[in-house]
Amino acid sequence: MSLSSKVHAVGRRMQRRLRGEAVTFARGDVSVVLQLIVRGRTEWKGFGKGGAVVISESADFLIPAALLIAGGLAKPNEGDKITVTTDTLVSVYDVQPFGPDRLSHRWHDRDDRTVYRIFTKLFSEDAVE
Repeated sequence: MSLSSKVHAVGRRMQRRLRGEAVTFARGDVSVVLQLIVRGRTEWKGFGKGGAVVISESADFLIPAALLIAGGLAKPNEGDKITVTTDTLVSVYDVQPFGPDRLSHRWHDRDDRTVYRIFTKLFSEDAVE
């Protein structure tokens, strides 16, 4: 990959991060396309057996609660799927419990409670054909 291609790719990632992107949120047979979704990440450090430091990371999605409610899905549940399609990849993320409290989501804006921070792990990734 040339330097200009790398710079272009970084610029597109930054643009998506700032502008948001479309994702599909699914639970069983129910799915809804959500626009302007922002991605994030959460890191948690704890101690495992024998006192070893364990670091876990979650790929997060910040989704306004009103969008899920409008799509017929009240709140995120463990096992829900979030699909992100880019020019080259289709990535599916699985909503999973995370951190010491084993929560699948929390409020991103704790005072207003309008935006969920949903904790996920990459489930599958396939090239776009």
